[in-house]
Formats: sequence, structure tokens, C-alpha cells
Amino acid sequence: MKIITETRLIIIYFVLITAVLESCQDDDPSSARAPKNLFSMMIGQELWQPFENKENPCQSTYIANFGYLNADPMYTIYAYNDPKGIENTDSESYLRIRIMDVSDTGIYTLDGSYQNDFDSYFILVSNKAKEKKRYVNNSQKTPLQFHVEEIIPIEGHDARGFKGSFKGVLYNEVNPQDSIVISHGQFKFNVVNYYDHCGI
Repeated sequence: MKIITETRLIIIYFVLITAVLESCQDDDPSSARAPKNLFSMMIGQELWQPFENKENPCQSTYIANFGYLNADPMYTIYAYNDPKGIENTDSESYLRIRIMDVSDTGIYTLDGSYQNDFDSYFILVSNKAKEKKRYVNNSQKTPLQFHVEEIIPIEGHDARGFKGSFKGVLYNEVNPQDSIVISHGQFKFNVVNYYDHCGI
């Protein structure tokens, strides 16, 4: 009887310890919340990605907005690359990408102008060396391509996330001889219209 009682106590002890550990993990925000979005690309041989907030990775400096124009889905991506986390036009480098009429997966050509509200376009602004340069897609040259590989339903919302890749060339708006080559662009937005990349 004594051996059975001690065995039962040991089992109860381990059950309680396991429950406490699981409870602690649930109370730890870092274990329960992790970013559901990503965005990065290469400019030449250099990695370009939004500022990463080490203290709160859910609040990195980029967002994808989803909406409709005449019932046609559209996305706009904003991203800021700055060592201090500046998230406005004073950022060291920032971009805006708009993709219109994203009704399904496929390759979308960005050949419009950022000066037209409802075009598909890509603009990257560099403020390095205190000299502002705008790099844009050029419809007269090889268009920049945006490959939407997956449309992601968001439970309880009309909005939809998306995932894919992109590549192409952007040209200096003032001097087209100055260009940047973008490769290995990748994005995934499970959360849209919201700066918290871990979701609500």
C-alpha cells in the first residue's frame, strides 16, 4: 500500500508541474505571439527589409492595406528601412507598392505611375547622403512583376491576405540611367490593415 501511495503522489506531482509550466507559457507573450507577416528583398547584393523592432517584433515598420475599388480587390504595401525605426518620409529608405485588381493568384505587372491613385506601381525613395532619389517602375522598359502565389482568407473578415514574390528594375525618376535591380523579393501578409504583425 505504501508503494502504491508513493507512486500516486509522484504522478500527481508531475501532473501539477506540467500544468504549471503550461500555464507559464500561456502567460508569456513572447511564446504566444509571433509575427505572421514578412517582407524583404535584395537590391543588388544588399538585403533590404523593414526596421525590426527587437523589443517587440510585432511592431516592425511595414504594413499591407487591403481594400476594394468597384468591387475589385487592391493591396498597398508600405515599408520603411531606417536604422532608427523612422516611419515617415524622413526614413533613410521607404517604398510603396500598389497592386490593383488582385482577384486571383498569378503574375501582375506593375507598369503604372505613383502619381495616379489607382494604378499598379512600385516606388522606392532613398534619402541616403541627404539626397532624395525616387526610383520607379518604367513602362517603357522591362516592367516589374509581382507574383501572387496565394490568396489568404482571414476568418471573420472580408479582407484577405496574400503571399508571393517579386523582381524587376526600378529607374531613377530624374536620371533613368541610374537604376536599381530588385531580386528575391518575398512577402506574406496573414494580417492586413493592421500594424500589429502578430494579429489581434
